[in-house]
Amino acid sequence: MQSSKAYTGVIKAYGQAAMYEEALVMFNTMNEMGSKPTIETYNTLIYMFSRGGLYKKTKAILLKMGESEVARDRDSFNGVIEGYRPDGQFKKLLRLMLRWKREDLVLMSRHLRLSKVFTALQVE
Repeated sequence: MQSSKAYTGVIKAYGQAAMYEEALVMFNTMNEMGSKPTIETYNTLIYMFSRGGLYKKTKAILLKMGESEVARDRDSFNGVIEGYRPDGQFKKLLRLMLRWKREDLVLMSRHLRLSKVFTALQVE
């Protein structure tokens, strides 16, 4: 069994080459082989799919993450922001922020870089 770090490295390489399906296959193989994804694994996938405009895949990874023992963190949320910002999908981003807030995730203060949210929303 390979380490989670090794699998994550391969997933990241696939993402950098825009080989999204291969990255997802590697993620599934990782799970099948009994290697548990880490926060780094999930965040790598979130950034990769989000930047690629693959919002349904981003959402699917967020849901899998929610089902696992790995808690979302600041980087998870920032990865989502990175994807929504270029396409101007601010309403979707705001809905996501509100849903996460309802789920009692800490979105403000030390756990979220507010400047990044303001930049994403183009608020000065």
